[in-house]
Amino acid sequence: MAILGKELSQLMPHEIELLKEAASALARCGENLENSLAQLREAEASLDHFGPDGRKPRVQEERATGGSSAIPAADLCSKSSRAVSAGTEVDLKDSGTESAGRGINLRSHAVQQYRLARDRAEEALYTYLVQREAIGLRTHAFVWNTYPMPPLRKTTN
Repeated sequence: MAILGKELSQLMPHEIELLKEAASALARCGENLENSLAQLREAEASLDHFGPDGRKPRVQEERATGGSSAIPAADLCSKSSRAVSAGTEVDLKDSGTESAGRGINLRSHAVQQYRLARDRAEEALYTYLVQREAIGLRTHAFVWNTYPMPPLRKTTN
């Protein structure tokens, strides 16, 4: 296998060190991209728990199977005054929205977290592509197949 136009046995110690550093930097960018995409998927999932009115969690009717896939409103709103979305914890009391009866708009927070997660994932993807090109990897089909970016969702507050 030839690297930098030389066989591995012909590489100087400083060349080997540079290759190790380039591989390490690419690995860090890849891990960052994976984490960003995971946070984006979590943010998308939190959007799915809210109805179109944006004021209460979506509650699905019990089906013949005997279950509901939506998170009950009581689990999201009544016992805790904290919401966790995309790895960020928010104190709802600080925003003056303490109970579901007062119409907590957790969906607007979920939309905000989705947009933030989307921006981070796009930036991580861009950084990963730049790092790949910096070390000479010019084709990115592997990236598109391995780290697919979910389609942009329409969101309104």
